Amino acid sequence: YFEAHVNYTCASPTNLRNKALIDIDFEKLGCKSKLSLYMAVGSSCVILFLMLTITLTYRYRWYGRYAWFLLRAKFNKYELIRDEEENPKTYDAFVAHNSNDSA
Repeated sequence: YFEAHVNYTCASPTNLRNKALIDIDFEKLGCKSKLSLYMAVGSSCVILFLMLTITLTYRYRWYGRYAWFLLRAKFNKYELIRDEEENPKTYDAFVAHNSNDSA
C-alpha cells in the first residue's frame, strides 16, 4: 500500500516530465514547505487568543461572579418564615453606631 508513491511521475514542468517524484530534489527546485510559517502564525494566534481571554476574564471577574450569584439567587427559592406571619413583631429597629461620633 505504501509503496505506491514510487510509481508517481511528474507531469510538469516539461523538463521533469515522466521523472519519478521520488528522484526529484524539491529543495533545489525552490519548493520549500511553508509548514513552519503556518505553525508560527497558528501558534501566535492561539497564544494571542489565550492572553486576551485570560486578561478579560481577570478584568471582568467580579461581573461574572455577580452574575453567578444573581443566577443562583433566581433559582434558589426562599421560604417564608411562618413564625413571622403567626407572631408579627411590634417594633422594627435599626441601630447604627460610629466610634468617631462617640466623643
